[in-house]
Amino acid sequence: MRNDDLHSDLPATIPDDDQRIQELGYTPALRRKLTLKHLLGLTMANVAPSVGVILISPAVFLLGGTFTISASLIVGFVDILIMLCLAELGSVYPLTGGIYSLAKKILPGPMMWICLLNILITYYVGMASVSLGIGAFLKTLIPAIHLPDNLIAIIALCMAASIASFNVELGALTTAGMVIIESVVLGIIMIAGLLHPHQRLTEILFHPVVLKSAHLAPVTLSIALPTVAAAFTIIVGFEAILGFSEELRGNYKTLIKATIATTLLSIIVIVVPIGATIVAATDFIAFFQSSTPVIDVIQQSLGIGAAKLVNFCILISLFTALLAGTMYISRILYASGRDNLWWKEANNKLIQLNKQQAPSFAVVVSLGAIILFAFVGALNWLIIFTASCFITMYFMVGFAGFWSRYKFPLERRPYKMPLWPITPFFVMLFTLFAFLSQEFQYQIGVIILIGLAFLFWGIKNNFSKAVT
Repeated sequence: MRNDDLHSDLPATIPDDDQRIQELGYTPALRRKLTLKHLLGLTMANVAPSVGVILISPAVFLLGGTFTISASLIVGFVDILIMLCLAELGSVYPLTGGIYSLAKKILPGPMMWICLLNILITYYVGMASVSLGIGAFLKTLIPAIHLPDNLIAIIALCMAASIASFNVELGALTTAGMVIIESVVLGIIMIAGLLHPHQRLTEILFHPVVLKSAHLAPVTLSIALPTVAAAFTIIVGFEAILGFSEELRGNYKTLIKATIATTLLSIIVIVVPIGATIVAATDFIAFFQSSTPVIDVIQQSLGIGAAKLVNFCILISLFTALLAGTMYISRILYASGRDNLWWKEANNKLIQLNKQQAPSFAVVVSLGAIILFAFVGALNWLIIFTASCFITMYFMVGFAGFWSRYKFPLERRPYKMPLWPITPFFVMLFTLFAFLSQEFQYQIGVIILIGLAFLFWGIKNNFSKAVT
């Protein structure tokens, strides 16, 4: 990437971020307390790489076998293109609220609602699943605990909500510290692969196999395509970095650095351990049949003590993801209230900040929604459905990356993505392909969400006209 690509549209005078927020029609209210390190910790906690590697990748292994490595590399490349779109859009619109705020400023009304509904469903369902997982892992580590998983989930959620309601630095420092602990897991996995390799990487990459009827079979195109789509569920969440834009110290350069660093780090710390795990597998049939193949490999390579340490670190990772997700989604609700998206009383409540300048009411609303989803009987279906929601969100990022320059050609752009419009078009094409590769039932779920988005958009428009 050439230097002139990075700053080819740099205006003579760049307004500071608070001035830019005022230009966009808002009054800066959130405190700028986050440094680049804070933001990296928050976003990496939201990505939760050890959760992706240990808890999510087995489902992809079952679908695509050893092709999972190649699929993850392909998704990682697309994520880099998504990152370039996010970096440009974030430099133009440095607003809290992440993808929602970008959609609000750039895309037509219904698309903004599509983004918002997909974000809310994705994070509420994801955090409900994470909170329930905390109970399972806690009881594995401490068998004397006999509390129901739902009760443990509520306790964990209340703890996360309490921390999220304090100043943003406390949440950032908490997640950053826990991310360091979580990195131990990833290091152990990589060590297991490097010290005890049983498979050749070249053979895995160029001759992938998958489990079929208790036998290994070559991966065909009909298997590879849905595997790539499924791999999207492993490397997600890096877009949350834009959700804290108004609380970041520095200027647009700091935000761009954070966006690029977080995305690249997410790809590396997820793809490398996945590759190391497959390389360290002694028997692919047993590996693919196991519900916990990564932990099995660690135990075989480094012993039961390392496996127990991994379980502890996963527990830390789950709580960290819960905290970071609560902080992120509450800021999306805060941004939606600031945009007067709901009825007057709700908007006034959502924009309320406590003494620590945190959107505490938005945190409470998020807490209630997550608990509600934790008790939904169809949670397993919803967890798989969130992959389609993420794909939809990233399609919108690609479309916003194209539409922003087309619709607002005179807008100041401190950073310009390279190879426009090829970059956003490739993101749109790939995410569309990934969506079409999903099962029909999940496609129907997204279509229903799109229908609801148009309904809410119509209701809001009619209500606004009636008021005026």
